[in-house]
Amino acid sequence: MTCYLLKIPIEIRLRIYELLLPDKPIPARYTNSRCLSSDGGLVCTTFLRANHQIHDEAVHLLYAVRAFTIELDADRLVMCNSSKKLAHSGNHALQDYQMQLMLLEQQNKKRLMMARQEQDNMMNNGSSSSSHRPAINYTKPYTGSPVIPYTYGPTEPAWSPPLSVNYFNMIQSFLVEIVFPPPSGPNLSSHSPRRSPEAEAKALELKLYDYCDHLHKLIGRFRFTQRPLARLEVVLKFRKTEMKRDETISAAQVLLRPFQRLREVIKLAVPLILVNDFEDREVEFLNRPECAMSVADRNFYDYLNCWSSDLSSSRPLLDSPVFKAYWQLERLLSSIKNHHLDEKFFRFTELLHTARVAREADDLPSFRAVWNLVVGIWFDYVNDQRQFRSNVSLSIDAIGSTIEENS
Repeated sequence: MTCYLLKIPIEIRLRIYELLLPDKPIPARYTNSRCLSSDGGLVCTTFLRANHQIHDEAVHLLYAVRAFTIELDADRLVMCNSSKKLAHSGNHALQDYQMQLMLLEQQNKKRLMMARQEQDNMMNNGSSSSSHRPAINYTKPYTGSPVIPYTYGPTEPAWSPPLSVNYFNMIQSFLVEIVFPPPSGPNLSSHSPRRSPEAEAKALELKLYDYCDHLHKLIGRFRFTQRPLARLEVVLKFRKTEMKRDETISAAQVLLRPFQRLREVIKLAVPLILVNDFEDREVEFLNRPECAMSVADRNFYDYLNCWSSDLSSSRPLLDSPVFKAYWQLERLLSSIKNHHLDEKFFRFTELLHTARVAREADDLPSFRAVWNLVVGIWFDYVNDQRQFRSNVSLSIDAIGSTIEENS
């Protein structure tokens, strides 16, 4: 069947494509396709499926020309009206202490039931069982190159966007909106005790560094493209909160720091910081006369200049040993907690958060202190297990000797 559209000049075809595709930046959330058109008209992208030639001619007008918004809100990176709750990292697994105790108790009960069942089976099959202990099967030691588990994989995690790799790699302009703090969960009980200010501040700090984890995943995906971004704009939206101005500046600096792993951004917009005032209206945080600026304000402006310089620079990014070691440590601790449910490992959650803080500050001494504590906890566990196995072996020998003496 003849496609008459392909018989007209390419310039006219491109103009037709432009009339059918969005002519505005693509927001992270939208209700219908009319939100993507400046005149409120319908947007049609289904024509991209007509044939390969039309697709190849028009697809760059959709992805390479328009700016796409990515929003970080709570545990979700939202893009193109699609969101997927981000899985918590290893440092968030089994955070609730009571839950850990309950799981430990269930595991102990399961082991006890299995031991009793095994004992019953031995008693039922006592007449047919041999009085000799089974020989221990020794495995031949591995003599090849050493395999180091829990350290493989990429140095950093990368976000999986709701677009195919080819389409996402076409995008050259991004607007990243960060909404902090996230909305509180529903109050399930009116009698639930109110948290102290210290507990509220600690919870806010934990969520702040959760955001940093998600931003590092986003930056990791940007770096995976291996092509400089044509345009990047970052907007920080601080909801109505009890945070003071200096605390807001500190939080903004923490949230902007992951972006400093980007290089060669061609057109970089100065970060826009919005806060909600007492009437819940969004106002620009940095819109303050110079005479009213505090020392923290001036230091933050200096930081923004360094931030912009780093992102626009062409000098290579120096790999931080703390940054690389953190993701290896996270995988290691997650594996330990998944395989060994022991009370000694309950401290890993707190230690890994301390390691996150050291990662963001590139603080090697603090990270080394965390690492030494982790190693100490692990070897305490290993020594306890070694002593336990030794006691079990002695008990087995004693019981075996008693049986053989009376046989």
